[in-house]
Amino acid sequence: MQGEVIVKGTKSGNERVVVLPPTIIEELRRHKDLQKEQRAMIGSKLRGESWICAEPDGRMFTVKGLGSGFYHLAKEAGIVVTLHGLRHTWVTEQLAAGVPSETVQKRAGHATIAFTHDRYGHAQPRHQEAAVAVSENLMHPKPRIQVLG
Repeated sequence: MQGEVIVKGTKSGNERVVVLPPTIIEELRRHKDLQKEQRAMIGSKLRGESWICAEPDGRMFTVKGLGSGFYHLAKEAGIVVTLHGLRHTWVTEQLAAGVPSETVQKRAGHATIAFTHDRYGHAQPRHQEAAVAVSENLMHPKPRIQVLG
């Protein structure tokens, strides 16, 4: 199988659609234009699919090559992180910012909400504070002021 590219579905077997912010879509368009220019300059003909992360001739990077390249670029920028570590950071930050667990679970491609909660529950400390505030309000409701007019 050396040199053969096998594109597989997701681990859960379900299709995943992820909505991207407009700034990312625009950046991807610029990247695609840059790839076309680079291929034209080196006289490279596109072989097969056109991947976002690709060799100059359009071939897909290997998983190992992509991860290694990303790690070295990040290190040059003074950041020590792997692609997988970046994924963990993304999920943690989404949950910490209050994005609903179900949304994060679907965007991350986790098979179950239980996995997301078990793995990243620590990222939701504000949810505990919110639960305490609701309980306090139920036990000691603040009087509501009614304006008559």
